[in-house]
Amino acid sequence: MLDYYQGKTIFITGGSGFLGTALVHRIATSVEFKHIYLLQRGGQTGLSAKWHQCLRFNTAQWLLEHPQITILDGDMMKPSLGLDNDQTEMLKQNVHIIIHAASSINLAQRLQKLWPSVIRATEYAVELGLQCDKLERFVYVSTAYSNTHLCSLFPNRDVEVEERIIPLEQMPPNNGNSTVAEEYSELQSRGSTKEYESNDFPWGYGYAKHLSERLVTDKFTRHGKYDRLLIVRPSVIGPAESMPFPGYAVPTSVPMTMVAAVFVNHPAFSLELSSRLDDPESDSNLDEVPVDVVVDRLLGHLAYQTQGCVHAVSGRKARLSFKELEAAVYQVRWLPWRFRLKWVKNDGWNSKSDAISRLYKIFGTSFDFHEEKTEQLVSKLSGEERRTLRLFNTRKVGAWELMSRSKQMYDCSTIFARKIAYPYRALYQLLWLIWWVYVKLIVAWAAFDLQAVRRQLFADRKAL
Repeated sequence: MLDYYQGKTIFITGGSGFLGTALVHRIATSVEFKHIYLLQRGGQTGLSAKWHQCLRFNTAQWLLEHPQITILDGDMMKPSLGLDNDQTEMLKQNVHIIIHAASSINLAQRLQKLWPSVIRATEYAVELGLQCDKLERFVYVSTAYSNTHLCSLFPNRDVEVEERIIPLEQMPPNNGNSTVAEEYSELQSRGSTKEYESNDFPWGYGYAKHLSERLVTDKFTRHGKYDRLLIVRPSVIGPAESMPFPGYAVPTSVPMTMVAAVFVNHPAFSLELSSRLDDPESDSNLDEVPVDVVVDRLLGHLAYQTQGCVHAVSGRKARLSFKELEAAVYQVRWLPWRFRLKWVKNDGWNSKSDAISRLYKIFGTSFDFHEEKTEQLVSKLSGEERRTLRLFNTRKVGAWELMSRSKQMYDCSTIFARKIAYPYRALYQLLWLIWWVYVKLIVAWAAFDLQAVRRQLFADRKAL
């Protein structure tokens, strides 16, 4: 399968992000490609700063100095991606594969401010791709939560999400239904649409990704190139199982780590969360998938010419129940009291619950993301390819796994502290310092260090 990439020129956006960094590393270390072009605002300097923050120094330097990787100083928010005519023509004449992974992931931002960084940036990438003479594949990285509006249709059950473009519900009477182009035009003119206002999305981000999927599909279909389009939908992306290294993560880009950081050291006696489910503590699930599983699904489906939407998720077999997460948090929580979870029945997304619930509104929900296309892909792979590719999550979040994220959780705490006023900030930071010492003592007492914990976590993977 990896032979497909021989002689291929690849153009990647978002190569400095959590997913993009893992993607570039995987290609550079595993594939005999011809050349990689990375779009990066700020060029080499901007990319160097980001890679050195999340990769080991030698790894970051090796990628930055790789003779087959060229960094282009551009901007996704500008026409032609902010590139000059010579650079644009060079890409049009040479690129075989485009992977568009750049996007804002700001769940708190309103649709009016968010849509340009999600939809317009995608539009510019698609325009470039459709003009590339040698284009074989265009990959758009979306999200598995682009269909969260389905929760309103199935409020008390596992919400099934298929690997296809799922239409929005019919518009109310007298409003009429618009084409995707008309819908996008309305968004550009007034910062919202009838479709967004009539369908129950938790954030503008989810709707923006849903509309982006439909726009990309529409454009490639109208140009007779739908067979070259792959839309990858990751769920909540978590630390790597093994690539670029076990536990690789960017703390502020890992929602599960940020949530665990809040729960582990929250001084309150109670937390209020909202849910549509009758028994959310037992029935709700969280789907976190290792970043290297997302990367390998993307590369595998790209090489095997899969078309349309593909989920990159842990799925029904490996997703985490809220009860399991809660148990893991209590095992690494040092405060002598447990906070009491209060679940509020809520039929819509506009919850007045705790801030963490308002931001991560998928808490208290349960999604069953279909994975048939990956199961079909596995049936086509040789034994060697199955051992090489990490297509499924083999890890479960537990106390030791959370403890292996202690440094990342501590980093998150420093970010949280900046938003807290004195004198509470000093108290909050003191709590985290005590917790950090507490974790170190537990690890020492158990005769483990964090690297040993990680090796134990992924021992099963090596045995496969």
